Amino acid sequence: MRPFAIYLFAAALLLTVGCNRPTSGVLSPESESAMELKTFAKKSVNRQEVFIKGKNGGWFRQTTQQKADGTLYLKDGAGKTFVRAEYEDGGYLMPEWFGARGDGETDDYPAFERAITAACETGASFVTQRKKYSLSRRIEFPSCFQEGMVWTGNGAELNNTVYVKSPGTTIRDVSVVKSPAEGFVWYRGQGGHFENLTAKGCQSAGFRLGGEKGSQVAWSTFVNLKAINNQDGLVLDGSFPKCWVNANTFTGIYSRLNSRYGVHLKGKANYNTWMGLHCEGNSRKNKDLPAMLIENSSENTFMGGQQVTHPGNPSPVVVDRGRLNNYFGGRYVADKAAGRIIQQSKSKIEGANLVPRKSKQKPKDK
Repeated sequence: MRPFAIYLFAAALLLTVGCNRPTSGVLSPESESAMELKTFAKKSVNRQEVFIKGKNGGWFRQTTQQKADGTLYLKDGAGKTFVRAEYEDGGYLMPEWFGARGDGETDDYPAFERAITAACETGASFVTQRKKYSLSRRIEFPSCFQEGMVWTGNGAELNNTVYVKSPGTTIRDVSVVKSPAEGFVWYRGQGGHFENLTAKGCQSAGFRLGGEKGSQVAWSTFVNLKAINNQDGLVLDGSFPKCWVNANTFTGIYSRLNSRYGVHLKGKANYNTWMGLHCEGNSRKNKDLPAMLIENSSENTFMGGQQVTHPGNPSPVVVDRGRLNNYFGGRYVADKAAGRIIQQSKSKIEGANLVPRKSKQKPKDK
């Protein structure tokens, strides 16, 4: 075959493949046919065919049920029925179904707001992907997003505050990086479970519980929280009217290199249990502050595997102005110039390893 003929054959083959390739498109809301779905990018999600609209997002899923409630159903040439994802009851919802891009530049806040509202209406769980979502405002999980409902982050990274007003929910595997305010805030949180959350480089506290009139966070479990390079690490603030942060459990907490306190309890932040707290290199911009400050909070217990260090800082590791707080075990390392390592008058220290040490090494950022 001559070279020119080979060139024509290759060009024709590429053109044929290109014509058969699915492309993105925009589905007309008033359309009564799903023929346009054939031009959409197609993939398999949970063993279902999912058609993704163009750059504006919006997913359609195959369904076998139809409701006489005005919902728009579409049929393709093979007789399959499709429905907009936001009308599916139960299961899960994703912000991508409502237009989120997760490219770190597009404002995904409107899509998050619509997806969370739909989750409240349908009882669906909320799922994000391992992407960078840019948010122009904080996102709120309202009271309707409550017991039994789950946000599975899958390593999602956000750049604005996650504000929780819903009791009994579960949130896991989410990071907030460089928020203009807090990383995570709990206004309500009774009976919730929060796991594998990271707040890094936030302008205020990495994690704040309470801190507002009427805020109540109790009987919740917090596991594997990381607060790094924020203004404060973890703040439990029960100092406002009708506000308390009581009887929560904290396990595997990592608070490091925050500008002020690694852990700060104040007001009615009582009866909380801490296990495996790792607190290092905090108060790095405020040498007169301790790593941990407890103000008027009572009967908190710090036990098992504590590692609280304060190298190169003349302040005590812990300043406890509460009462009946308990320090069982753990290792507390302070600069020799600090004098008392744990400064307290009405609390109990038992089995804790108090180490005065002059350290020339500065903790490295991670």
